[in-house]
Order: sequence, then C-alpha cells, then structure tokens
Amino acid sequence: MRASWEALHAGLDRSVRTLQAEQSFQEAKAQHPVLAGFDDAEKVVDHLVNARGDGEAKDRLLATLVAMVQQREHHDVASGLLWLGLWPGLTGVYGRRVRHFKGEPDELVAEIARAFTELVERVDLTTVQRVAATLVRSTERDVMYRERHERGQPEKVQATGRLSSAEQTWKPRETAGKRRGHRQTG
Repeated sequence: MRASWEALHAGLDRSVRTLQAEQSFQEAKAQHPVLAGFDDAEKVVDHLVNARGDGEAKDRLLATLVAMVQQREHHDVASGLLWLGLWPGLTGVYGRRVRHFKGEPDELVAEIARAFTELVERVDLTTVQRVAATLVRSTERDVMYRERHERGQPEKVQATGRLSSAEQTWKPRETAGKRRGHRQTG
C-alpha cells in the first residue's frame, strides 16, 4: 500500500545525489549564503528533518529553496530538497489521508505531489510566518478539498486543516497576486 509513497521518496533521494545535482547545489551554495554552511545536499536534508535545531533558520532555508524553485534557479535540486526536507510532515499527510483514498493509494500520492508542487510554485513568501507548516498543512487542505469536491461533499475545514463541520468555508488558495494582504498561517 505504501509502495508508491516509498518509491517517490527513493526517487527524490536519488535525484539529489547525482553528480549534476551536486554541481547544481555547489553553484546554488555560492549564490545563497543560507546554503553556505552545508557541504552537500544530503546535509541540508539531514538538517531539515532533524527535530532539533533553530526553527527560524530552517524557515529561512526553506524559504530560500522555495524562492529558488519559483525563480527556476537550480530548480531540480531545490525542489528535491524541499520534498525531502519536508518528508516527515508530508508522510504524516499521507498517513492521515490514505483512508480517504480507499484502494487507491497511488491516487493519493499523485494528489499530494500535485498539491505540494502547485503550492510551492504559488506561495507568497512575504505573507508566510512558518514555511514548513504552511507548505505541509496547505498541501493537506488542498488534497482534502479536491478529494471532497470530487465526492461532492461539503468543502469545510477548521483552521487546523482537519475536515469537519466548522463554520469556516475554505477553498484552495488563489495565486499570490490575487490575495495580497491576506496573511497565511501555519
């Protein structure tokens, strides 16, 4: 059941270990001071998935990776590092939501990939307080919104991102330019 999720992780892990990815990372390191303290891409992933460490420094690192993806700057390595650095949180999303995709875990993997990728492309970093929380929680909301919408069920969520009969109606975030002034939380 988790085979496709684990295969995605293995593919991402391989993608940041290639010679091309290492060269791209070294170039990015020269351009972005926040990366300077890391010998290689693996060290970035280790730092991000470690529960210890300065949360604000991790947020700055994640924000840099998001900006690199949005600007198509070392896109592949930055995207892979985002995925792997947020893997524990995204695995939590997968684990909580797999029951909603009965018998179709591959569809859930595809939905998480779609939602996360679209979110990274459109997130407005000027309005985000916590990058990791925003990316993971908004990915989960987008996945569940789409799943609920396809089943024709209500589109309500609580601020926690869990579906319920809360009063607040939520729809997927629009492009950043349309929502200026709206503060995302997470």
